[in-house]
Amino acid sequence: MMKKTLPLILAAVMFSTLALPSLALGKEPSFKYRSTVFGLGVNETRQNVNEIVKESNYFYDNQSIYFLTRIFAIDSVDKFQFRHEVQDQNGRVVKRFDSRVFAPQRYFWPEVYHWDVIHSLPGGEYQMKVYIRMDEQAFRLHDTKTIQVISGQYNGQRAAAGASHYQDYNYYAYGQSGQYCSYCGRYICQPKPGYKLVWTRTGRDVYNTSGYEYAFRQEKNVFDQNEPVSVMTKLTDISQVESFQIKHEVLLNGRRFYDSKISPVKKPDYDFWYVNYSDTYFNRLPSGQHTINTLISLNGGAFQKIGSTVVTVKGAQVQRDVICAGSGQGDNGACVNIDQKSVFQSYENVIVVTNFSRLSGLDSLTVRHDLYRRGDSQPFLSKEVPTQYPNGSYWGRVHLASDFGRLAAGDYEVRVQLSVDGNSFREIDRVGIRVQGAYGYRPGEPAFNTPHQYSDFVYDGTRTGARY
Repeated sequence: MMKKTLPLILAAVMFSTLALPSLALGKEPSFKYRSTVFGLGVNETRQNVNEIVKESNYFYDNQSIYFLTRIFAIDSVDKFQFRHEVQDQNGRVVKRFDSRVFAPQRYFWPEVYHWDVIHSLPGGEYQMKVYIRMDEQAFRLHDTKTIQVISGQYNGQRAAAGASHYQDYNYYAYGQSGQYCSYCGRYICQPKPGYKLVWTRTGRDVYNTSGYEYAFRQEKNVFDQNEPVSVMTKLTDISQVESFQIKHEVLLNGRRFYDSKISPVKKPDYDFWYVNYSDTYFNRLPSGQHTINTLISLNGGAFQKIGSTVVTVKGAQVQRDVICAGSGQGDNGACVNIDQKSVFQSYENVIVVTNFSRLSGLDSLTVRHDLYRRGDSQPFLSKEVPTQYPNGSYWGRVHLASDFGRLAAGDYEVRVQLSVDGNSFREIDRVGIRVQGAYGYRPGEPAFNTPHQYSDFVYDGTRTGARY
């Protein structure tokens, strides 16, 4: 969710006459009140422009009530402030919301959207008084709105005959069952973390379609062996949640645990989120028919299973990639042709390639590949890829490759170290490989940890392969 109050200020380069202080023109401070509306959330439709979600004046006593006030043509005003008061049927103020003080400093502001949230009200009829004050004046009443709060949880049913609180069975609900309300003389349902699971799907290449919406460029559930598998979960109507995480775990042939990936922490901070997409990335899966479970952690709690889907990975075949290392857009630079694999012969050169996508706002990016013999505490080989310099621009993807040459037979682990904007290196992944040869190899299984999605880029995993 965006900040609660967003002034919409037109660009001075386009409207230079509007950016002059109106005081010089001798105008009186003024603005125009547009509206106050209520709903179940607030969305940003475009930059600095908000709209209410599911507008209504009728709510249930477990719902958070959002209100959005708009004023426009703010002219010659040095500063102003909003006040919203919720009054019961006896005229008693039960909630009061004072906004921060805005300071146009007598510049012209075309429009301001201000919103806040009432975290549930007991059943009854209420009035909201909308006050605004300019400069040193007192608050002045500009509007009065009526809202009706209905006892009983939204779209719910009685938890038990004669019960004094309700539970909504259309939501996954957790938390307290009820708390005594001294004002209304009864037990009321406390707001509980809620959401709706829409689906979990698989495919290739997640991209942003518009606003908060995401999709696969290629949605499918049948993959070639060693083909990357992206998993995405869609949730809607997320409410009363401070934070949550989605985890996807793979069960080989629906039985044995193989790997899991955890999405970044999402933080609604108790705001209403109409929709959210969480995606994770599996670099490769063995052949077979596998179950991918979807789990959720609410407010830092334990993960709970909420759904599953099935994918089929075809039998072994060679996955060949053409990787252009060091290329911001992946269309030039030093290209490496590899057969993607994790088990090598001792006569093959081992190539390690780390992939990133959707880079934005980064000045520089450096990757180092540290190669460990399985069980060793120190690397015996390290390769640092030349630093890349996006200089704050958007890069669709980048591939960073290291050539470790031929290795003796044995089990190895590549630890991927990342430095962003010149900061110290930190480990973001581990990839296990095996080299077979005349001298045999030590026992051990390759280990694959979770790639991560960060705020300013997406880490798409590290692959290994041999030149062809």
